[in-house]
Amino acid sequence: MSNRSNPKWLLRSLCVLLTYCLVAPRANAQQNIVHNGSFESGFTLSPWTTSGTGLFAGFEGAADGLNFADIGGFLYQDLATTPGLTYHLRFAMAGNINWPGLITMETLWGNTIAAETTWNPAGHSINNLGWIYTDIDLAADSSLTRLTFENPGASNQQPFLDAVSVVVVPEPSAMSLLAGLFLCMGATRAAARGRNQPNGR
Repeated sequence: MSNRSNPKWLLRSLCVLLTYCLVAPRANAQQNIVHNGSFESGFTLSPWTTSGTGLFAGFEGAADGLNFADIGGFLYQDLATTPGLTYHLRFAMAGNINWPGLITMETLWGNTIAAETTWNPAGHSINNLGWIYTDIDLAADSSLTRLTFENPGASNQQPFLDAVSVVVVPEPSAMSLLAGLFLCMGATRAAARGRNQPNGR
């Protein structure tokens, strides 16, 4: 009997196919739609639009790479999104180590405040900023969504921002799941028939 008529080989092949159908869309969905999210594109904040925001460059204490944004006012980026899809936003925040109190940064998704993040400068230094990470799932209702980070307090409280990413939250394809169900049913029946066949003919 050739390998291709062996029910076990068929079952393994179908499982590999099912795994690809389910995993491939998830891998493609993980592309970060934020450009220059870690501010590593040289000494520029582009394509972010900014006001009162600078760039700290060449610091090993950055959350990702060597650079991070210093927000005295705000910065934003318009993202290409698909209405109805859910996106996962993740970013790192720290702040001015010389500020005497807590530092707050607001995050807006479109025109809605999605997060208000607070960082405590106590016990931190420029090379040990104690970055805190925020993770949020957000729904898109437009083909273009503005992601904004802003300083709601005094300009010199200076929230720091780094490692910004927005990725589609993957959803299992209904067709892939249905196809997988039928494939597994067929493979199970084939394997059972193979086991019930007498040895030799």
